[in-house]
Amino acid sequence: MKHRKVTAWLLSLVLSATGFAGASSVLAEEAKTGESVPAEEAMAAEESMTAVETMGMEDTAAEESMGAEENGEMTENEGVEEEGGFDFEAYMAMMQAQAEAAAAARAAAEEEAAGADEQAKAAFICVNGYDWGPGVDKLVFELNGPAAKVDWELATLNAGSAIRTATAGYPCDEKGEMVEGASAFVAFELETTYALSGSPFEYDFMVTMQNHWAAEYFVAACFSVTTAEDEDVLIGFTGDCLASRISAEAERFDIR
Repeated sequence: MKHRKVTAWLLSLVLSATGFAGASSVLAEEAKTGESVPAEEAMAAEESMTAVETMGMEDTAAEESMGAEENGEMTENEGVEEEGGFDFEAYMAMMQAQAEAAAAARAAAEEEAAGADEQAKAAFICVNGYDWGPGVDKLVFELNGPAAKVDWELATLNAGSAIRTATAGYPCDEKGEMVEGASAFVAFELETTYALSGSPFEYDFMVTMQNHWAAEYFVAACFSVTTAEDEDVLIGFTGDCLASRISAEAERFDIR
């Protein structure tokens, strides 16, 4: 009887929270007095509880189905393509088009960089973490001489075979931190979003089902700087920067 009292009390709380006041009050009364309620009222309470459980299972099944469809997963109609459903061929065509566009943008950036007045000594990518994962949000270039100003608004920046937009540019130190005066290093802060994060990681769908560092991280750039002697120089750079990484966040940790 004690077990039934506790069970009735707990069910009363659940039912009252979902709006089934009638059923909860019946069970609450039994839990309070310790006396059995009339059979008709007890049956009505049990039917109400069954309805709650059924509704919960139906909601859960609906949510799981919607989640599977949003993730592009097959549901119980596996192998059946319905109107408005996932079109694998169209998806592959889109991916191919994106790859071709990225290759064309990379080639154009390489060509522009090759026509610069001089080439930068080196380039570095700054990798930081975001809600959606890692992203490259800054590029740092080592020049052949000190620069006092960076014309960042007209810079051509291609990182990870994607066109990136600069939001700021300035002389900096070797870690990409802004400095006062001229410096042999310049930095470009990049617009970084979920859609265009420039992540240096790739997801292995076939074997490990995990993220890993990309095979390369290509950077092509062409931009103008004003030297300490007040001369404008067009700087170019092309190369793989995967091994040239700066991550201020990771450097805070002693154990890696």
